[in-house]
Amino acid sequence: MVPFRNRLDEAALPHILEFMETGSVGRQASIDSSVVDPAVVVLRALGTQEIQSLRDEFTLRTSELVGDLTERLWRGEIAIQEWHDGMRREIKTTFICQYLLAKGGRNLMTKSDYARIGMMVGQQYKSLDVFVSDIVEERYKHIDVRAVVERSRLYVTCGEVAFEMARASRGGTDPEYINTPDGWRVGS
Repeated sequence: MVPFRNRLDEAALPHILEFMETGSVGRQASIDSSVVDPAVVVLRALGTQEIQSLRDEFTLRTSELVGDLTERLWRGEIAIQEWHDGMRREIKTTFICQYLLAKGGRNLMTKSDYARIGMMVGQQYKSLDVFVSDIVEERYKHIDVRAVVERSRLYVTCGEVAFEMARASRGGTDPEYINTPDGWRVGS
């Protein structure tokens, strides 16, 4: 189990993408390491249960990050544009990582897969723009911040659609990540 204090956030993305691209991560890390090491999480993804566990952990951590971002907006610590940019970044990261995780990496991606991701992210961006308009027009002025945070977290939860679409494109099967002498690989 990855310690809860270790954040699986944007800093982990290069490690996840490296794993998805090459099937390995440049360094092996100890799961018991007290140093924040996002690669540890990637190295644990071996089979269906572990992949779903990683997806759930990623969703939880990203949801926390989005919640914190929204609370900062509500407290006036950041401007609406900074919040909007941060939300767009988290939406894009979520959909890409969820899709790549279920697909088995970039080497298994097709043009259709990239088009699907683009379409899903584009739909979320349109929805986010409506949310921004609602905030700017003060439609949430008298609503508890928790409701606004929960609405913002829905964008992360919707990212699981990308995971399920990628699974469906694989015929409903999940990739199995295997540790070989040459590094981590996607099994067949």
